[in-house]
Amino acid sequence: MKAVIPAAGHGTRFLPVTKVVPKEMLPIGSRPALELIVGEAKSAGADEIIMVISKGKELIREYFKDDPSVRFVDQHEQKGLGY
Repeated sequence: MKAVIPAAGHGTRFLPVTKVVPKEMLPIGSRPALELIVGEAKSAGADEIIMVISKGKELIREYFKDDPSVRFVDQHEQKGLGY
């Protein structure tokens, strides 16, 4: 099963913090929120995680680089989830 995680937004509601850290990587407890989401997807049976990311989200790509179940798709223009 595949899971698609949209993580390409600008994070404007969390400014100024999101100028340095993508909102998806903000911690919940001691772990990045996105790590918890990936863990839940895997627990639900996902064996392939597709993250939709945008420019400026290199920290996400770096964080998950050693996880073979995570792939990335670059979104060059943010037009919302329906796009």
